[in-house]
Amino acid sequence: MWEKIKKRLYLIIIILLIGIWFGYNIGQGRWFWNNPFVPSTQQKLKNKAGEIVKDTKKVLRDSLSEDDK
Repeated sequence: MWEKIKKRLYLIIIILLIGIWFGYNIGQGRWFWNNPFVPSTQQKLKNKAGEIVKDTKKVLRDSLSEDDK
């Protein structure tokens, strides 16, 4: 009897983990088999664009401050 309960419990846990994995990816708008722990390409592009904007602002400020001196 306990073996039957143990098998069912393992099956429920495995199905729950797979469901969370697929559900998270579907909620993020990605293919359901993708790795949910890796940021998407879109997120990587957003982060890189933010860094480029910050670097550009810094360079512009530096160049303007050199012109004023």
